[in-house]
Amino acid sequence: MLKKRNYAEYLSKEELMAFSEYRYRTQNNGYGKKTCKIKNFNTSEKAYARMNTQLYSQRVALSLDTRFTQLNLNSIVLGGSGTGKSRYYVKPNLLQSNSSFVVTDPSGELLRSCGKMLEDEGYVIKYLNIEDMSNSMRYNPFNYIHEDADIPLMVDALISNIEGPVKSKGGDSKFWDETSRTLVIAICGYLFETQPMEKRNFTNVVKLMEIMNVVDEDTVEMDELDKLFADLEEADPDSYAVSNYKVIKSAGRGTTAQNIIISTLAIFSRFFKLGKISNLTYKDELNLEEIGQKKCALFIITPQGSTTYNFLAAELYTQLFDILYKQGHANAKKEGTTNVEIKQNVRMLIDEAGNVGTIPHLENIISTCRKYNIAISLIYQNKAQIESLFEKKWEILVGNCETMLFLGGIDPSTVKLISERLGKETITTRYVSNTKGRASSNTVTTQALGRNLMTTTEIEQMKNENCIVFIRSMKPFMDKKYPLEKHPNYKKSGDYSDKNLYIPRRMIRLKRGVLKSLEVYRCDEEEYVHPKYMDKYQDEWDADSDDFAGSESVENKENSEDIEDVLNEKRINMPPEELLKVLNMDMEKSNEAVKVLKGYNPYSEFDMEI
Repeated sequence: MLKKRNYAEYLSKEELMAFSEYRYRTQNNGYGKKTCKIKNFNTSEKAYARMNTQLYSQRVALSLDTRFTQLNLNSIVLGGSGTGKSRYYVKPNLLQSNSSFVVTDPSGELLRSCGKMLEDEGYVIKYLNIEDMSNSMRYNPFNYIHEDADIPLMVDALISNIEGPVKSKGGDSKFWDETSRTLVIAICGYLFETQPMEKRNFTNVVKLMEIMNVVDEDTVEMDELDKLFADLEEADPDSYAVSNYKVIKSAGRGTTAQNIIISTLAIFSRFFKLGKISNLTYKDELNLEEIGQKKCALFIITPQGSTTYNFLAAELYTQLFDILYKQGHANAKKEGTTNVEIKQNVRMLIDEAGNVGTIPHLENIISTCRKYNIAISLIYQNKAQIESLFEKKWEILVGNCETMLFLGGIDPSTVKLISERLGKETITTRYVSNTKGRASSNTVTTQALGRNLMTTTEIEQMKNENCIVFIRSMKPFMDKKYPLEKHPNYKKSGDYSDKNLYIPRRMIRLKRGVLKSLEVYRCDEEEYVHPKYMDKYQDEWDADSDDFAGSESVENKENSEDIEDVLNEKRINMPPEELLKVLNMDMEKSNEAVKVLKGYNPYSEFDMEI
């Protein structure tokens, strides 16, 4: 029976199992042959395209209500080139328009096909175009740094994915990696603690690296970067940036330190001194916080050939997971509950996940994201891609995806995995022997044997229109791939008509004058501002400190409080000139007080208020 809950229809597990027209059975009705049983469907079972579901094949879908199904919505999708990962899985699920979506979009096909339909459904469309950076919304990772603890996460994702000699290979290069990482954290921390938001970007990280001068071990002179951090330490001795910078300086001077700095600078300069990347990352227009609050669709457009700049995609995914988790905890704290679900459910459709790069701690994220109302679909060409990215942790990743969709392929490791997951069936073999002669006889011997439900050869030769779906606690399904043209929203998509194509027309021009104006200043430059004057320290500095020149004087702060007392008290038996002298007020701050003072009557013991 169909069950109604929150105005949406759901199927029980038994009815869901009936969706599969062909489901393999572990039984045998013949000699040495396996059989499939065809299921006849009644009217209610044919209503499989519920909009509140995640689609896997023509007749297999899973409700988004994970409490009802007791299953998470994390999926592993495996399919070789040309098996239809985008057409038969990603596009149908985008047409469902039932979640916020974050989609890896090789070449921009998905945005063009589904963007207009989603926009018409009320979605906010966002896109980061790594393939054509001049036709993109801007993304600045610094925009999502709100505390010191956010900095290592941002830097880890960056260093894990940027190519070059800082890649950790163990041994001495491990030290090399950690030193480079600490240097970048220190400089990012300096920007976060001292600079306004418009000057926090990786272009300025490179500029600060450039003014760092490594000298001989016997030389004690300070370079320009030393002076900046010395000023910061004077303003805030407990600075997180300063503590990391001291680690770098304690590593010593000379050849080793110089090589580390030069290598780190070379790698960062290779990317962030490029005009197109500086222009793309100097400010932020994506507003990632909205994705967990209302229906949004974010398309991350990646090149199909080169993966050189895909570190930006990995960085974005890393920060987005962190943002959504924090939103969940903030909501729970605000409501006084333990429920950390975010307001708007989010589905990550990470197509060509093997080319996105490394998302730090993804195996931990995928094991906990369900309770935050987040679902992740990782789409790979084969098992080898997963193993190369996660090494020994790949089984943890796959084990936390309760659904696997196999669309076809011939990769040996992949078809072996599918064959093993399908399990075995029992077949009966019959041996007949005849003995001729005076004592002729016939002997019939039957024997039960086990064989793989599908051998690797049979999986390789599976029809291109078929797919296999595995769902935890159920027998595997063999079904036809989802027919995109049968989806109720298909006629609204760009695949149906060119009139429905979403054409991004946002061109961001490189303005070197703007970028130049946002550069951070050195100590010897006239525009340089001492860190103690920054807002961060104005908010936190002790007002009793005489060294803090950037705040109001203690006397002025007391005067500000006295102004409020003047307005509230009924007795001011003092001449106006003397009161102004005591309070030391400027006219802008004393307009309201002057109204009281004008009513002063020296012959009355009470003030007159006007």
